[in-house]
Amino acid sequence: MPTASRFATCARRPAPNVTSPRSSSNPEGMPDDELTARAREVLDRIYADELRAARELFDQRGSQGRAATEVTDVARAAAIGAVDTLIVDIDVHVPGDIDDAGTIEQGGDAESPGLTDALVRRTLQHRGRVLAVRSEDVPGPGPAAAILRYPA
Repeated sequence: MPTASRFATCARRPAPNVTSPRSSSNPEGMPDDELTARAREVLDRIYADELRAARELFDQRGSQGRAATEVTDVARAAAIGAVDTLIVDIDVHVPGDIDDAGTIEQGGDAESPGLTDALVRRTLQHRGRVLAVRSEDVPGPGPAAAILRYPA
């Protein structure tokens, strides 16, 4: 019995971290580079779907006043736990930090973690989700945008 069929038989309900796209061939005889390429194709599709869903939710929540694109608004929301999903540019470093009230503290140097790292830290502390993306995938003009749990 092939592994995929065996797994499907054993799994009584879908596991949250197991994806449905799978290869029909046996990966044991496959060269590493081919296996890597096939896995990357699957992961790229999953990532594109996740990003598309986040963008749709961002647009929907924006019309409800539950989205933020200005970094000052995102910082305040992150500090109070209002960020459900943070969408952050992985290629930018903005010096600074966030205090407990969500006020941006300017400064720091290239070696300090920076503002976007502070946004990520605050979001994760409040059990939010973080999507690290390229700049063209961040809604709005800044290095980060947020889908909010409630209007902040």
